[in-house]
Amino acid sequence: MPAHATVSAKGARRWAHGHPWIYRSDVSARPDAVAGIVPVRDPRGKPLGWALWSPRSEISLRLLERNPDLIIDDGWWRDRLATAMARRDVLRDRATAYRLVHGEGDGLPSLVCDRYDRWLVVQVMSAGLEPSCAAIVRALQMLVNPDGILARNDVSLREKEGLPRTVELLAGEVPREIEVEEYGIRYLAAPWDGQKTGAFLDQRENRARIGALARG
Repeated sequence: MPAHATVSAKGARRWAHGHPWIYRSDVSARPDAVAGIVPVRDPRGKPLGWALWSPRSEISLRLLERNPDLIIDDGWWRDRLATAMARRDVLRDRATAYRLVHGEGDGLPSLVCDRYDRWLVVQVMSAGLEPSCAAIVRALQMLVNPDGILARNDVSLREKEGLPRTVELLAGEVPREIEVEEYGIRYLAAPWDGQKTGAFLDQRENRARIGALARG
């Protein structure tokens, strides 16, 4: 078996049109590799780039990098994470809790990273991404220098990837409760056992709007 994945013509078209996923049915030659990062080729052998390979998942390949000549190393992770975080710089003046990395939307498929003041909470939701967890943690420590990083890998999606559901400390220390602020309002987030990664961060603007309209 090859060290790369070969996708069907349909899979190659999906990739070319920007879809980040290649399903199992469109992988015509599976790579001779455990879950992780693999090069991808079209039916004619043309290199298409790099993808996260999940052998047991219906979503077999998740697009990671379109340039087949790049090397996915610590520097690559650091640059891609830095680009994602730069998009959220505007939130610094509004809140101390917000999403830093939003998976496929940031070119970092199956990865979520939320900031709660001086701490980070991540979710790794594919087998293909799991082997890169240490490199991701190193990049986050360099870019953010958090007091601690927690993995909330207790989502049911991981079972479809053949991964255990766990909650574990990856670096430093993370408290059970963290006081955060949104538009001057303070509340407690629970990173170890709260909803999502500790709070519903995507409702920030709704909460601010309701607060502006409500009385008392």
